[in-house]
Amino acid sequence: MKVAVTGATGFLGKHLVESLVEKGHHVLAISRRRREDVLELFPSLNNSSGVETLQIDISSNFSLPKDIQIVFHCAGVIDKDDKSLRLGNVTATEHVAKACLDNDSIMIHVSSAGVVGSDTDHTDIDERTPCSPNNAYEKSKYEAEEIVQSYVEKGLNARILRPTIIVGVGRDPHKDSFLHLLKSIKSRKYINIGNGTYNIIPIREVVRALEIIAFTNLPNGEVYIINSPISFKRFCAIVNQQFCIHNRTMAIPFWIGFVLTSLIQGFSLLLRKKSPLTFSRLFALTNQRNFSSNKLLSMTSYQPDFEVEQWVAVLCQKYMDEGLL
Repeated sequence: MKVAVTGATGFLGKHLVESLVEKGHHVLAISRRRREDVLELFPSLNNSSGVETLQIDISSNFSLPKDIQIVFHCAGVIDKDDKSLRLGNVTATEHVAKACLDNDSIMIHVSSAGVVGSDTDHTDIDERTPCSPNNAYEKSKYEAEEIVQSYVEKGLNARILRPTIIVGVGRDPHKDSFLHLLKSIKSRKYINIGNGTYNIIPIREVVRALEIIAFTNLPNGEVYIINSPISFKRFCAIVNQQFCIHNRTMAIPFWIGFVLTSLIQGFSLLLRKKSPLTFSRLFALTNQRNFSSNKLLSMTSYQPDFEVEQWVAVLCQKYMDEGLL
């Protein structure tokens, strides 16, 4: 089958392209980069006839080759200004949706579990939980979902996947929050505050889920959450075991963490320095929300390769093998 992947040179896109080619699909890698630059990112596929490239900017109107049957829309923008977020997440998604509708291609849209927002009173979150996005990124991703659904009403065949925090080797190490957390635990600098839940999903599981919802006959316009939650306490225990650290990670109750954050932010403000601990970070580490994958598990053939505890151990080893820890 011939498929296309937007954001083919990004973290998720690269993993997805490699997996699709390995399974025998012919992949059109869509990117703003030149063909030579794209293929450099796939050394194992350089001699493969399973990859073609298309150099376009999807924030402008474009059309797809007639033989493209499925488009995986992985392209997106995270750490940018509001204008860039709208262009990269909203405008680009509309152009992809229109191109898919015009070409009669199935669209698999990668959204984010963050569209639910952080103000909800729900602790157990699923696809029926009302969305109330807070920041510009969440709002842009939710608006992108609404655009996809509007095109579904026009006849587009589409499905939407909402991953939580995607983790795994392959990100820019400077921007890899999962790697930073592992380093913090390994160096004994991390302090566990309260009883928070870490909502993460390994990159390989996201790729598998995308392939399953793409190549399975499912109801049109459906949304699926994918997540493998683990408590920060349990996460720290597994990481310590992998690094042969016998002493438990220091833990403090939430109220002490709140007081410390207040003091740290106050001193940072006086010194005109960036605070190493903010209230937004504190609430992220202590939030007890759990995003449920029950719909994905019950309505499709998807089942995780490993339980989350095994995945944490596997990822620790992968980072060590890459010399990053």
